[in-house]
Amino acid sequence: MLLEASLGGGLQARTRTGAGDMEGKDNVRRIEVEVGGGFIHGNSYGGNPSKIGMALFLEARNNFPGTPFDVSFQGMLGSFSRKNDNLTVNINGGVTVFGDYNWRLGRRAAPFAGVGAGMVFVESRGLSTAAVREKTFVFNPRIGVELFEHLRITLEYKWMKAPYSFLGLNVGFAFGGGRKS
Repeated sequence: MLLEASLGGGLQARTRTGAGDMEGKDNVRRIEVEVGGGFIHGNSYGGNPSKIGMALFLEARNNFPGTPFDVSFQGMLGSFSRKNDNLTVNINGGVTVFGDYNWRLGRRAAPFAGVGAGMVFVESRGLSTAAVREKTFVFNPRIGVELFEHLRITLEYKWMKAPYSFLGLNVGFAFGGGRKS
């Protein structure tokens, strides 16, 4: 910390980055739990596009007060299908670990970006084929915005084996979290 003289003759503490006017912006509650859902759209596979599906998720997040970082664990379920062969892809669970960077610009909107990795249990089933169940590694970049310290809108891509990867648009509500008073 550096000390600076103000016009009124007093001293004001500022961080080395000069962000003294940002005081309190990273003073957040440590733990929050987000519940949400959204729309998912599988990538085209073998020239066969997908229909829009749905996903549900639960995410426990640990904010690091005094920093713009958080770490979280997300569990999710979801499903989408392919248009031409009536193949259904079910995400039957799994866990992804995320690290996010948060730009806490104010109480109304706080953009964030992050990346995650984990393991997902997938089942694919067609009308004329037996179900195929497997677990697969997932790499998950995401960007979003948190509104009013609790409502989160996230755009993400879950990159897995080619037939299972999808783009998701999620809306969630975080219980806990927010700034300390």
